[in-house]
Amino acid sequence: MLHVKHELKAFTLIEVLLVIIIIGILATMATTSLISARTKAIDIKRINDIRQIQYALDRFAEGNGEYPTATEFIPGGSLVSRNAHTVYMEKIPQNPTPYIGGSCPDEYSYVQGVGGKSYTLTYCLANKVSDLSPGQCVAMPGLICSQTTACACNDSAKACCGYCNPGDQCGGGWLFARNFDTGTGIFNLVVDSLSNLNNFSAWDSGLPLVSTGATSPVDGQANVANLVDSRYTAANVCKNLVQNGKSDWYLPASQELATLCNTNLIPAWNGRLSSTEVNSTNANYIGAGVCTIGSVIKTNNTNAVSCVRHAP
Repeated sequence: MLHVKHELKAFTLIEVLLVIIIIGILATMATTSLISARTKAIDIKRINDIRQIQYALDRFAEGNGEYPTATEFIPGGSLVSRNAHTVYMEKIPQNPTPYIGGSCPDEYSYVQGVGGKSYTLTYCLANKVSDLSPGQCVAMPGLICSQTTACACNDSAKACCGYCNPGDQCGGGWLFARNFDTGTGIFNLVVDSLSNLNNFSAWDSGLPLVSTGATSPVDGQANVANLVDSRYTAANVCKNLVQNGKSDWYLPASQELATLCNTNLIPAWNGRLSSTEVNSTNANYIGAGVCTIGSVIKTNNTNAVSCVRHAP
């Protein structure tokens, strides 16, 4: 009988080590991917938390006339009206773990703004989320995350935020007005041209002189929208202005101009034209050295133009 001898070949030590190494690499990659996915999910939860908190804070401001104090906002606690009749948030979210550490606060850090008209809510992201970079974020009315690369006071090349104060440089000019809209929870920031344009110009250099309906004392943008004729020289000075890369300047209304005058940001106030019409022959202006609204003939060419813009 013919016998066949079968030989069984075992793995060599090198082959076994290679398999172990490959399994280790795959396990490490899987673990890293899992950790990364988990931290990104936590960051998304943080952003969702902040959005929910902002909505509750805006409702609180609408119902109580201002944003809550730090003692009224405690993560893990409830956010209720001051008469205890309305619950805006049953449980204020807490920062999920694991904490990021370093300079990042372990808990969402809330601070009421000056006069209760604003707030800052500081938190951190561990990863890049959409266009937000890892690191510290500051939420404020109308803004989910301000980071130093995107928003800064006293930097005319960057956007200005709700925490900037009148007198700061931002958005291509000097911040001079900061009006809070309780309906939207957004600051309406207005900046004046850094150059405070001293190019003297008539409000209207054309004939015949007619009233266009640009009569609002508070909304210069609405006035300028009515000044469609190219003869409105003062409005066109602002319309054609490009400064610090910004081109959405406009001629302010009389009350906007009075607010600007009262900030004392312009050291040599020599009178400014507004976009507010009085009638077919006259427009409002702010006189030299005072902040009183007066009237000037539209073809008068002895008043300077100061342009403003709304800044995000």
